[in-house]
Amino acid sequence: MTQIHSVEIDSKAGSAYVYFEPPMAGASVRQVNIGDSIVFDLGVDGRLIGIEILDSQLAKQFCGSEATKALEASRIPVRQIA
Repeated sequence: MTQIHSVEIDSKAGSAYVYFEPPMAGASVRQVNIGDSIVFDLGVDGRLIGIEILDSQLAKQFCGSEATKALEASRIPVRQIA
């Protein structure tokens, strides 16, 4: 089972990123677009590295929401940018 490593929310850009591994430059070698607002980042061996949420309404729901509180209660770091 894949576990969430951390979440980054950029309220100004209206995006969020869910990391399943520690952030590392160049770790993603392939991206799979799900519609216009979700991007799956995959590693060299096909593993899911992270999910980028580009839908501003969906990303804003993370900010100060019950979801953020639940993540933090589970000791998953949530970093807010802007």
